[in-house]
Amino acid sequence: MLKKLIILALMSIFLVSCFGKKEDMKNNSNSWNIDNWPKVTYDWVDINISKDKLDSQREEISLDDIDLLLNWGDVKNPLLEAGKKFKENLEKTKKSDLTKRIDWWIEFEDFENELKKFPEELKREFTLALDIIDSKTWEKIPKWNVYMNGIKFWEFENWKFEKDFHWPKWIEKFDIIVRTTDYWDAFITLSSLNLEWSYLLWEVKLKKLDVNEKVNIWEEESKVKDKWLTVNIPDCSLVDSEWKCYKWEVTAKMNFMNWSDVNDVENNNLSLNMKALTKEWKIVYLTSWWMAFTDFVTNNWEILSVKKNGKIEITYNVTDDEIRVMETNLYWAWAKNTYWLYDKNKNLWLEKEAEIKLDKENKTWTAIVSEIY
Repeated sequence: MLKKLIILALMSIFLVSCFGKKEDMKNNSNSWNIDNWPKVTYDWVDINISKDKLDSQREEISLDDIDLLLNWGDVKNPLLEAGKKFKENLEKTKKSDLTKRIDWWIEFEDFENELKKFPEELKREFTLALDIIDSKTWEKIPKWNVYMNGIKFWEFENWKFEKDFHWPKWIEKFDIIVRTTDYWDAFITLSSLNLEWSYLLWEVKLKKLDVNEKVNIWEEESKVKDKWLTVNIPDCSLVDSEWKCYKWEVTAKMNFMNWSDVNDVENNNLSLNMKALTKEWKIVYLTSWWMAFTDFVTNNWEILSVKKNGKIEITYNVTDDEIRVMETNLYWAWAKNTYWLYDKNKNLWLEKEAEIKLDKENKTWTAIVSEIY
């Protein structure tokens, strides 16, 4: 799995508001009585809501609430608090973030074991069905992995994925990553929050990697490039999980996505989640001119990160028309010193600081960043 990815939201970034607003369990599912609805404790979270109030409590929950709650925020709703505890317990079983190792995360068996502790009456059954296709050829991709809400959900080889599962009723937001060889990951979010349907059907579109090759980074300065962008790696700027300088062979995985790839609603070329969290803790949606996704993976399937106080440069080739847009766009003065970094573990873009350079003579736009994951 690849580190939290970079989105360099260069120009024409429009933000719009997101939709919608120690003892063991004292009572297990067998002691749950629908008639008198007693208190239930799930790992110190009390659920003490009468049946006629449960639906109204649930209707008050929005996808924004779930995003904020699962991303360090605080929302006052007893149902969400129990959901938060469920996720916290799952996190304890996680081997590693997606941003550190390929194919680590929460094992499906650990997820099922945690779900067994949860009151049966407060679970809901779902079916996830996915078709995975090449965004250019529209051919189906036969072999891929599915990760959902931090869980290694399934590996699939027979063209179509369909799986039944249970999930707590009030956190019915499903952040999904689809990964396969030679393509960049797809990121989608599906939801049944306060809705009747439980069949989660989606067509996932993947773009082949622009760069997927072995490179050596033991020189004083290394570069990886294609026709769209160049990544400049200063000496010892990439480190391993122990924060030691890495100067050996790696696999560089890079993808460039243009405005049409990201924003063309009619063709919907790629499956990307454009929900973001600003520095002011507001949930927004992004419209981006370009994106660059970059990972450097060792032969042991470890994903490198930028060292503390380190920097790397990512440079785009731009046209005269694009330069004019940057100079005249209302948002350019605000956006020129920030970029958007994709957090795979949260399925959200995060607003980060960056040094931005526009070279009109050579027609390049460069972001000097301290994170690439």
